[in-house]
Amino acid sequence: MTNINDEELDWFRQFVREKRAECMLTPGAYIGQFARDNPNVVNNLSTNISGSIELIRSHLWSCYQRDEARMKSAIIKYLILERSVNRDMLKKVFLEHGMTSLMNAEWESEASDFDDREDIFQVMSGVVADYSAYLSPYLYILDLSITQSRRSRAGKEFEIIIDFILESLKCNFESQSRLGTGRFNENDLRKVVDCVIPGIEFYENNRQKCAVLTAKTSLRERWSQIIEEMQRALIPHLYLLTVDQSVSSNTLNTMKEHNITLVTYAGTADKYSQFSNVISFERLFLHEIPDLIEWWANWGNIPLDLPERLIT
Repeated sequence: MTNINDEELDWFRQFVREKRAECMLTPGAYIGQFARDNPNVVNNLSTNISGSIELIRSHLWSCYQRDEARMKSAIIKYLILERSVNRDMLKKVFLEHGMTSLMNAEWESEASDFDDREDIFQVMSGVVADYSAYLSPYLYILDLSITQSRRSRAGKEFEIIIDFILESLKCNFESQSRLGTGRFNENDLRKVVDCVIPGIEFYENNRQKCAVLTAKTSLRERWSQIIEEMQRALIPHLYLLTVDQSVSSNTLNTMKEHNITLVTYAGTADKYSQFSNVISFERLFLHEIPDLIEWWANWGNIPLDLPERLIT
């Protein structure tokens, strides 16, 4: 691997961040595009919530792959064409492979010196390999940045999909992705809770009659920390939403002991039908949440200072 000085690598890390902001949209923006391009899915969301979640996640993954490839191409092109040190190294690699006239008008006559196309292919393969080796520190940083971005984006993406479904179904809710962490901090909810239904004010008034949601794409994450946070924040019950389709019986029993209901795809919920604390996305969004909203709507002692938008 070629050694590149720290100043150059610091510049490149910042450049990658700038290119990501230029080439990649936020999860919310991608979901907005999906909604505009697929109105039938949105309008018929209540008929197949599990399928819609899978479809949205698949769409987002395709968008990410497309735009990551575009970003990577733009970054490598810039390194070669705009950074003199990298451009000079490419010229050097060509020279080392006997392609002395590539950068000038004599390239055509030089190419004719090769015996056949296979010779050209072999030489160009060597050029690509050697220059890729030279770029390897840059490529390592770029690939590491993409991997880290995917990890952080995956969790955020799922949270925003849940927000999107709640909005589409016209449910009353408040989430950290919409409000920020301030109000959640006040109630010790920031570390474990992504969303409260119907809202924080209702939770402060009667937490037993609110739905507290947290979303995790995978239960391989340290989900057991949720139990500690629930106990610390005195959360009576939690809905843990996941797209992880492999959960152990021990995990489900532990969740049940601590009043955690796992919410997942309909097919996965059916697979674990013997566990009373496993329900489908459909059960949560179309039955349990509406029942809670109806309870609040019919409750006669709602404090007057609660936002009207949450009780209509």
